[in-house]
Amino acid sequence: MIKAFNNFEDIEAQFKAIESDLSHARRTILSLVSPPALRKVVDTYKECKTFEDVEKWRDDVSTEVLKFAQVNERGRAACPLCGSSGSNVQGWGYKFEDGLWAHLANYGKVNECSILRHINALARERVESKIDEDALAKAMGR
Repeated sequence: MIKAFNNFEDIEAQFKAIESDLSHARRTILSLVSPPALRKVVDTYKECKTFEDVEKWRDDVSTEVLKFAQVNERGRAACPLCGSSGSNVQGWGYKFEDGLWAHLANYGKVNECSILRHINALARERVESKIDEDALAKAMGR
């Protein structure tokens, strides 16, 4: 639905509502990751304190997720998170480990894992929120 905005406050309120809905949707995506052991691996994003931590987390979690891949006789696997099997002339699945890791880590020309993309965004939101809290505390002299 398209809504007419009368002033900046209306636009800002709508933007905040959309941001909140997107964040909620991302948390829902995380809650649907299965099996629980895999969910536990990706849920470690909550440990990130800086944007550098988020980048390292993405690489580390990509390596951990590889342990959940079911590799076929041709040495290929679908993504354990999003189920993508890639699109290539070599056939079904990502080459294990390099191709699947690139998909998870969003490295190179491989399509990014949509699930890990949203969990990565949750990690970045969390860091941004912490930075905002710290700036507010500093401004208030705490």
